[in-house]
Formats: sequence, C-alpha cells, structure tokens
Amino acid sequence: MRTRHISITTAMLLLVIFVSTIIPASAQYFPPVPPEPIVVRETPILVSFTEPQKTITINVTQFDPEQVVKKITLTFKEPVLTVSLTIYHLKERPPEVPEPPDTPILYFTIRAHEALLKNVERAVITFIVEREVVEEKGVDEKTITLNRFFEDEWEKLPTTKIAEDKRFLYFEAESLGLSHFAVTGIPIPPPLPWWIVAIVVVVGVMVVAMGVYLYRKRRARQG
Repeated sequence: MRTRHISITTAMLLLVIFVSTIIPASAQYFPPVPPEPIVVRETPILVSFTEPQKTITINVTQFDPEQVVKKITLTFKEPVLTVSLTIYHLKERPPEVPEPPDTPILYFTIRAHEALLKNVERAVITFIVEREVVEEKGVDEKTITLNRFFEDEWEKLPTTKIAEDKRFLYFEAESLGLSHFAVTGIPIPPPLPWWIVAIVVVVGVMVVAMGVYLYRKRRARQG
C-alpha cells in the first residue's frame, strides 16, 4: 500500500509539472523599451498610496497633457501600494511586432516592471485619435479599435467611442494586460466611378419609363 501511495503521489507531481510547462503562468507580455528613434513622447508615472489598493485610476494628463493615453484604470489580483509605469507614444510600430491586420492609425506602449505586469487583472485605457489622421488614413471612425500585442499576434480589444471634439476622437478599451498597442481602423470603401453611377441612373430611369408605358397601355386596352 505504501509503494502504491508513493507511485500515485509521484504521478500527480509529474502531472502538475507537465501542466505548468504547457500553460502560461501569466497572461502578460513584457515589451522591451521601444527604440529611441520611434518614440514621440515618453511619460514616466509613479503613484503611491497610504493603503493597499485593488483598483486605481491614473489621470495621465496630470503627468503629461500631450500624451495620447489620457487615463488608465488598473485592477490588480493583489492590492498594491505603489504603481510605476511608463507610456511611450510611438511614430511607428516596434520592430519586434508584425503589422496589424487593419490600417494602423497610431501605436503606443505601456511598460511596467515584471511583478506589476503579472499582478494586472484588467486594464481600461482611455486614448485619443486625431481627426486629421483618421481622414488622412481614409478610415471609418466607427471601426476604430485598440489592439494589444500578445502571444505573437495582435488581439482586438473591446473599444468604445466615448466623446469627440473639433480635433480629437476619444475612445475607451478594455484589456487583460499591458503591452504594445496599435490603434487601427478599416478604410472607407472608395466611391463608385461616375460612369457606373450614370449607368445605374439611366437604367433606373428606363425601368421607370417602361413601367409607366406598360401601365398606360394596359389602362388603354381596358378602356
């Protein structure tokens, strides 16, 4: 019985080790520091609390009014006393990530030390997009989405437009962690060539005219 008990224990231990090797310990990606030539703005943030906090909201504009990320709400697995992170607004995608599936509008990265990243359970990110850039890209603003780089691919995040003004569109997106981010959109289909529109109009007029002619002809026969 003792030998059998030891065998079962050993088998269970081996199973735990095997599962731990195939299941990731954390749903997080630890992005490297973006190369300096592609960094538009770098915003370091440090906040401290007198009591441990499970959920915090960081008003990024208090640290840098020009940053494209305006607010971050973080929910942690375990309460924290201090949060230190850095936001990078990038002028192009980081070299280690692929092109996103849709038309890119802007890129940014949110970095923190590994222990903090592993502790993040949920992040709600508020960011802005310039109207002028959206128009230049020819993107439909209803399709604008925040994407998070995770497990070697871009993951689309639930994204909602929350406000707008003459210069900017304001969006909010929910993510399971921090990483490289890409704001993308789907291009507006180009308008039909004028000659196709003209043909459609002519055909429509001919159909209506034929219908009126046949109707009058039938009325005349009945009369």
